[in-house]
Amino acid sequence: MYYIYYVLYKFTLLTPSKKEQPEHIANIVLAMVLCFNLFVVINILRYYNVDFVNNFFEQKEIFVAFYLCILLAGYFLFIKNKKHVIIKDKYDKESKKKKLLKTSLTIIYILATFILAFII
Repeated sequence: MYYIYYVLYKFTLLTPSKKEQPEHIANIVLAMVLCFNLFVVINILRYYNVDFVNNFFEQKEIFVAFYLCILLAGYFLFIKNKKHVIIKDKYDKESKKKKLLKTSLTIIYILATFILAFII
């Protein structure tokens, strides 16, 4: 999850939003990706008629609470005490080949998440 945050953070630094607290933007996008993952899993479980999913996740408040919990956890994991700088420095030291492979896998993961959310 740290590398996904790193890729989102580095991408934010390439956009005009780099002056608008990119560490928070990366955290918001990561939380959204994880919520889309939850949405995909819930729809798969609904397809297989898993009963507790139908009753528990029909309320929008549950999703909002889940999203806020992920944002809060992301704050403590990535932002508090400038941890995003430590993460950036750690992954910036990797070889270009390793970075390319990991970044490609991360992009595929994020795209697959959004594609599956709309297909399923």
